[in-house]
Amino acid sequence: MFTTLKHYKTLFKSLFWYEKDFTSIVPAVATSIGAFAGQFDWGPVLEPITVTSEDELVRRFGTPNNNNFPSFFTAANFLSYSNNLLLVRQQTTNMKNAVVTPTGALTEVEVVTAGFGYDSLSTPPAVAVLTDGLIDTVTVTNQGSGYVKNISIFPTVTINDPTGFGAVLEANVSAGKIVSIDVIAPGAGYTNPVIVITGGSGTGAAATATTKNVQEAGGVQPTARAVLSGGAITGINLSSGGSGYTSAPTVTIVPGSGDSGIGAQATAVLSGSGLTGITVSNKGSNYSSPTISFTGGGGEGAQASAVLEGSVTNITLISPGSGYTSAPTVTLTGGGGSGATAVATTDGNIITSIAIVSGGVGYTSEPSVVITGGGGTGAVADSVVDYDKINSITVTSAGTGYTSAPTVVITDSTGSGAVATAAIGTSSIASIAITSGGSGYKKTPTVTPTGGGGSGASVGSVNVGFSSITAIEVEEGGTGLSDAPAILIEDPATENGVLAVATATIETAGVAIFNGQYYSANFINGGGVTGEWAAKYPGKLGNSLKVSMADRDTYEAWTYKDEFDAAPGTSEGAAIIGGSNDEMHIIVIDEKGYISGVENAVLEKYAFVSKASDNKKPDGTNNYYKDVINGRSEWLWWYWSIRCSSYSNRRPSYRKRCVSSCYCNNRNCWCCNF
Repeated sequence: MFTTLKHYKTLFKSLFWYEKDFTSIVPAVATSIGAFAGQFDWGPVLEPITVTSEDELVRRFGTPNNNNFPSFFTAANFLSYSNNLLLVRQQTTNMKNAVVTPTGALTEVEVVTAGFGYDSLSTPPAVAVLTDGLIDTVTVTNQGSGYVKNISIFPTVTINDPTGFGAVLEANVSAGKIVSIDVIAPGAGYTNPVIVITGGSGTGAAATATTKNVQEAGGVQPTARAVLSGGAITGINLSSGGSGYTSAPTVTIVPGSGDSGIGAQATAVLSGSGLTGITVSNKGSNYSSPTISFTGGGGEGAQASAVLEGSVTNITLISPGSGYTSAPTVTLTGGGGSGATAVATTDGNIITSIAIVSGGVGYTSEPSVVITGGGGTGAVADSVVDYDKINSITVTSAGTGYTSAPTVVITDSTGSGAVATAAIGTSSIASIAITSGGSGYKKTPTVTPTGGGGSGASVGSVNVGFSSITAIEVEEGGTGLSDAPAILIEDPATENGVLAVATATIETAGVAIFNGQYYSANFINGGGVTGEWAAKYPGKLGNSLKVSMADRDTYEAWTYKDEFDAAPGTSEGAAIIGGSNDEMHIIVIDEKGYISGVENAVLEKYAFVSKASDNKKPDGTNNYYKDVINGRSEWLWWYWSIRCSSYSNRRPSYRKRCVSSCYCNNRNCWCCNF
């Protein structure tokens, strides 16, 4: 249709003019480059992706929600004025990709028997997680007869096998027959188990066992480590006893750095010494023949004798002398005492008597009587002392091993009141005695003696008792587990030890495939018992994905038949080399509507892809279903092969061994069932 000038004039008359300010509009220019890392519901993890618009942000990284809206709107705000944002989805704890069949992972190992005899100061015993050759079931093939259900003669079930170990089996007896055999522990490594039944007073019972592998090829090996209880302190050995100790020093025990040991206590035992002296603090009275003995102090063999003292009570005149014209002076000297005085009486130029004026004190022997002056000579006299107080106690044998001063015991038939104390020499530390071993020591503690008046003592080695296993921690849960693996714990360090026993628990979940590079490095060749497909990225959107496949034989009854133009059959590439029935259709469905907002919406379709890894389209492009999905799908990774059996021989006649729904050529045949 053409428009004339008349028409333009008419149109122009009806126009209205408005003025509007556009200076506040910022154009989205590619020169404004930004970078951002945040939380998103979808998309590759830890991989920088250039996003050019908000629409692309939603398509690549999902929509906002209560958990990620700060990240989403930060990115969206930037894209409102720029079209060049380098975006990275950050990794979060426990993020997983949805998979067709969740893969089993080791989540817990429970210690059933803690065992004993493990070296507390060494590396914990190795823990092996075993996945091959576990005893699965034991079937009784002949129940036998005459078996007794008595704990003392109960039948024993063992396994003869050249490679297996660790299985524990238990027979169940009823009415004299073995009716079943329970697998208490599956062991591992069994290749040809033979069941042997002995004891129980019966005969004839027989059984067979089957084995299982609980991890698919390609799965990540689980690992775990044992946690020791730690031991008690059992001995502290001295490298030097030191010297000069007058009392037992305090022994301090400090756990090693980072160790959790607690509660150990010890005391120092002194070597002891002999008595060095006895001090009399109260001499008592009326002593005649005291004996000295000792009690306590930890030693033995000390002996002592008492030295008595007294006052001069009399002076005996032995010779009166002659020529004394006046009374001479009488002086008492010696004897260990003091203060004794006496006076002489004369008559007819001789001394007729000497009288005691003061008996003095402290005489341990008779003082000498010295008579001078008075003009005469030849007078001789002796003093007499009444010994009734203990002057001192003399150590006659020091004894040995006294770590504290013994009590001095003074015994006499008449005397009383004397008090004395003994003194001992200094000691070294003879040993350190453990009063409480404590618990939980996994490192050698520091032991230090302090105080006691001495010095130089030092501790050499410290003995720590054996440990049990308190826990087994899962280090790597692994992937691909279909059932609980067997747990084998290394033997204890001591011959008298008890082996610890543990059982495993697995949980099934998705796997973590963070991005394409991570997939290529870890999963491109398959990844365990997770089924054929995994969601492209971690996140709950993957839970909405459903994948369905059909080949020639299943196409007619297939739910999604009408989504495709024709049934799959034999590709041109397969036909050229004599193959058949290699084609299939694959459809990807948004089953729960999380992605599209519509339940069961079709997300992707792949028609006439091939099961053959070397198949190509007529234009030369790769048509192998794995490569097609990995290269083109926005929602899936290929994760594990369609389960196939393969026959290989150069002769074409071997193709006859293949069944329907197989791809065959002159060398190989893949028989596949979905």
